[in-house]
Amino acid sequence: VYKRQPVMKGQAGKFVIGRGVNVQRIERVNDEYIEKQIREGNKNLSHMEEKGTMLSQVENIFNEMDGEGVNRLLSKFFNDFRRLSTDPHNESVREAVRESAQAMVSDVKRIRSDLLDVRKHIDSRLTGYTTEVNDLAAQVANLNLQIKKQEVGTGSPANDLRDHRDMALKKLGSYLDLNIHSDESG
Repeated sequence: VYKRQPVMKGQAGKFVIGRGVNVQRIERVNDEYIEKQIREGNKNLSHMEEKGTMLSQVENIFNEMDGEGVNRLLSKFFNDFRRLSTDPHNESVREAVRESAQAMVSDVKRIRSDLLDVRKHIDSRLTGYTTEVNDLAAQVANLNLQIKKQEVGTGSPANDLRDHRDMALKKLGSYLDLNIHSDESG
């Protein structure tokens, strides 16, 4: 909210000398509904991005487009076994069954190892997220105290601190399902 100051004219009307605008107060404009929608959207976006990242890693493990995947190895194994059932004494067919079984076992071990690596990666990300959530929660608590202290001490709204708190809550909302309640003390 501002109030215009009267304009004063200089000598012979050549120069206009004014005092500009006198600020009486600053008001914070904030729509809680829109803030809630933004937090919800950020949470959904973060969830989908994280899910997409992890699923693409798992998809790469099971990718059968290049080389022999589990499906092809299983088919080869059972086809060799079927041939062995019709000719059990043929040594070359037996060797083919052994090789296809070893290839299948090796691929299953590779998949297991790769999935364990993905799980370790997810666990380390969760540890990092937990640390960040705790830091953001502490930051929000600290900002709440600063807001209360400034508003009680000066009697004017702590708009800048409230903006910082809103930003921290948006970040926090990207990790958690967050409900925000403001009581009479803010």
